[in-house]
Amino acid sequence: MVLGAGFGLFVAMAVGAELFIGYVSAQRTTYDLVRDRVVSTLEMIVERLRQQLQPVVEQAEFVAEQMAGGVIDPADFDRLSHSLAVALAGTPQVSSLAFVTPDLESIGVRRVGQRLEHFRRNLRDEPNAAPAMVEMMGASQPFWSEVQQGQVMGLPLINLRTPVLRDGKFLGGLVSTISVIDLSRLLAEISRDRPERPFILYGREFVLAHPGNMFGLPVEPTQEQPLPRIAQFGDPVLANLWNEQHSRSIERLGPVEARFVDAPGGQRVVLYRTMTDYGRVPWIVGGQFMAEEIGAEFRRLDRMVYAGLSVLAVAVAVAAMLGRRLARPLRRLAEAAEQIRQLDLKALKPLPESPFREIDSAARAFNAMTKTLSRVETYLPKRLVGQLMHRQGEVESEEREVTVLFTDIVGFTALSENTDARELAATLNEHFSLVERCIEAEGGTLDKYIGDSVMVFWNAPDPQPDHAARACRAAVAIAEAMRTDSETRRAAGKPVLRMRIGVHTGPALVGNIGAPGRMNYTIVGDTVNAAQRLQALGRRFDDGATPAIALASETTARAAGAVVPMTAVGLRGLAGREKPIEVYRLA
Repeated sequence: MVLGAGFGLFVAMAVGAELFIGYVSAQRTTYDLVRDRVVSTLEMIVERLRQQLQPVVEQAEFVAEQMAGGVIDPADFDRLSHSLAVALAGTPQVSSLAFVTPDLESIGVRRVGQRLEHFRRNLRDEPNAAPAMVEMMGASQPFWSEVQQGQVMGLPLINLRTPVLRDGKFLGGLVSTISVIDLSRLLAEISRDRPERPFILYGREFVLAHPGNMFGLPVEPTQEQPLPRIAQFGDPVLANLWNEQHSRSIERLGPVEARFVDAPGGQRVVLYRTMTDYGRVPWIVGGQFMAEEIGAEFRRLDRMVYAGLSVLAVAVAVAAMLGRRLARPLRRLAEAAEQIRQLDLKALKPLPESPFREIDSAARAFNAMTKTLSRVETYLPKRLVGQLMHRQGEVESEEREVTVLFTDIVGFTALSENTDARELAATLNEHFSLVERCIEAEGGTLDKYIGDSVMVFWNAPDPQPDHAARACRAAVAIAEAMRTDSETRRAAGKPVLRMRIGVHTGPALVGNIGAPGRMNYTIVGDTVNAAQRLQALGRRFDDGATPAIALASETTARAAGAVVPMTAVGLRGLAGREKPIEVYRLA
């Protein structure tokens, strides 16, 4: 009895102490998690709002820079109107975009339903136009102005005004407008399937955006009062927010403030923070939470503690079983993601289905993404993309010594005229595969296909001290492959392909070249032109039978050394160059 009672008491004390410590710790953790959850939800709303409005600022800055740099001429109405339409099409959250001259002439584009409408208006008779222009003339960067009633639909609009200066001279201003209805639609999208109800106040008195006014405002807007007051809006929580009899402040969490607010259906917890980024009148961004929902987390914790002892063994067994079943597909997903990071798409296998809905959705989405990437991979230089992915920082353009190789099929025009389109495409694909294998074997960067020609370079993006030697070996390998291919095609009764190759070493500009929406990592400069003209020079050595003629410049021969046999063929002039260069023919 003593031993039984002693061991029982000892176990009871040990388990009781552990449960007590665990309960106190879990209660504090639950409080922190609940607090962090509601705060993170508010931060998410703020971040989505910034994501909605920041592109508007960037778009206005870009258009202003284009006008300041002379790319867009404010005096050219058609070009200006077209440029504004293009800019507006790229930012669907913007309702209209207009350029206003110092004499208050407005030229712009606005959304009317699903189409864009160009307009031109004289604003001299509008009372707010002149003060707004004076304000823009005194500004040096984009700024948000007060909410105003729109002239077309009569809805309240948020205005971003951007001064346009050229050489210190004020040319006018860009005015970007966003409907508050669109902000309400954003809040409705955020709150979909979520318990909280977000809102944006304009100061402490007016409602700027709310999921309940995404289809219109409950109060007819006027020029004097474009937004409804919180008491007029119809949301009892907002109506009582600043009423000290029906609300009280809770703790402050950094920039976030919290209040308990009385409302029909139960008390609410309102979290909000003040933002001063969008004009002189501060925006108050917040969300409403049911106080009952927050308290339920703690009651759920109590029930879990009461039932903990009875379900402990079952929970461990079920957790182990579920853990193994969950870990297996997640591990496969991680391994497949690592293969994608390595651009090893060919080795990827489709992820199997899972009885767990979320994992099954992730697997189906991952498989669909893999199919898309596999299609996109066909159009991307895989080796080049892999090298650029492993570089640290941004890819900057720089001048670097490179070796460029150009190839061209002899008589391709005549071949294409006498060959069926599908057969011609198959012939080209076989030829390019042959060339690409030789290039990849020497670590070359295949830049582009130009018709029946191929452009390759070495020593970029990664340094290759022996770039000239690599290019020469690749040229010789291509020539050897062409000889074998010629014999194969001749035996099969197919047209025999012959080609010319030019190799040149010299300085070139290497880096991202192109427009912001379509960049190519490529090289430009006289070295590229010289390689192409060396290839064209090969026609002077064409006897009509040699499968491939490969020529290299003196700089390439000197840099490559004796890696491949080559024969000097003398000084040769290249088109576009004043001085002839020493040319070598590769064996």
